Amino acid sequence: EDDLLYLRSLPTFKDRLRPSDSEALLSFLTVPYIRMPLMMAFFTTADRVNCLFSRRIRAILHAVVLEPGKLLPPHRWHDCPEMVPAASAKEAELLATPFGQL
Repeated sequence: EDDLLYLRSLPTFKDRLRPSDSEALLSFLTVPYIRMPLMMAFFTTADRVNCLFSRRIRAILHAVVLEPGKLLPPHRWHDCPEMVPAASAKEAELLATPFGQL
């Protein structure tokens, strides 16, 4: 996120995004666990949904949505970690979802 602060000019994706929207979009990419909901909410407004006509912006959203996450095997779906952060490697395995990022 610090890298964003020092950029002299933000990408506007061929003037499809305002600089403030571009800053928001790029800052969403820096937060791993809430990246997908932030990106989906960003593009649900009427003025931003048309930005998805840009191939580069669509590729960014596509990469965020289809990013593989930590997968929890089916036989472990009912197990719960005892502590967060995990105290052992066995418990760390439980900090995942049955469907990766989705």
